[in-house]
Amino acid sequence: MEDLKTIISRVEVLCHLQKYRHAEKLLRSVYGKHPEDYEVLSNLSLVLSEQGKIPEALKLSCKLVSLNPRDVYGLKLHAANLIRNAESPLALKILNGALHLNPADHEIWRIMAYVYLFPSRFRDINYKTAKKCAENALLLDPEDVHSRNYRALAMARLGQQTEAIKFHQETLKMSPDNSEVHAFAGFLEIEKENLDKAKDHFKSSLTIFPDNTWAKKGLKETRTRRLIIKYLPLILAIVGVQLVIGFKDEITSLLDALAVWFMK
Repeated sequence: MEDLKTIISRVEVLCHLQKYRHAEKLLRSVYGKHPEDYEVLSNLSLVLSEQGKIPEALKLSCKLVSLNPRDVYGLKLHAANLIRNAESPLALKILNGALHLNPADHEIWRIMAYVYLFPSRFRDINYKTAKKCAENALLLDPEDVHSRNYRALAMARLGQQTEAIKFHQETLKMSPDNSEVHAFAGFLEIEKENLDKAKDHFKSSLTIFPDNTWAKKGLKETRTRRLIIKYLPLILAIVGVQLVIGFKDEITSLLDALAVWFMK
C-alpha cells in the first residue's frame, strides 16, 4: 500500500493531465482514513469541482475552511466552488477576506475578475471592475494566462474590441498550445462579428482539449449567430406581416391621415 505522500503526488500528476476521475478514485481510497487531512480535502474538493460535482466539492471546501480559516488557498478554493454554485456575492466576501490575509496573491485578483465578468446575477456584471481586477493580477504575475484572458474580454465588452484582440494576440504568442487562450480568442472575434475566425479558434481549442466547455459554448454561439444573420430578414418580414394584421385599423387610419396631409 502506497503512503499518503506518494498518493498525493500521483493525484497532482493526474490533475495536471486533467484525469480527474482517476484522481478522485485515488483520493477516495484514502479519504476514509484521513478525513481531515489538508491535502486530501483540498485535492478531493478540486477534482470533484472540475467534474461538475459541485455540492460535494462545496461541502469539502467548507470543511477545509472551518479547519484552516486563515489558509488562503482553502479560501480561494471555497470561493471558486461558491462561484460554480451560483453564489458569487458570498464568494466575493470570502475573496476580500483572503486579500486581507495576502494582498499580493495574484490568483485572488484573477478569481475576482472572473466573478465580475461572469456573476451569478446578470445585474452584478461590472466590466470596469473586472478589467481592474485582472490588471491587478497581472501586476503581480504578468504572464498569468487566465488574467490576460479576462482582461481582454473585459476590454472587448467595454467597447475596446480592437485593443482587446491586439492584447490577446500577445497572449496567443505566449501560449499557442493553451486551449483556453484559443477559446477566449474566439469570443473576442465574436465581439467583432468575425464568425469565421471565431470558429477557427474554437476548433483549435477543442483540438488541444476536446472537453473545453468554453470552446463548445463558443461554437454553439457562432452557429446561432450565423442562423440569425441568415434568417433575420425572413423573421422581420414575418413579424412585419403580423404587425400589419394586428394593427390593420390603426395603420389604415394613419395612411388616411397622411394622405389628407399631403393633399393640403
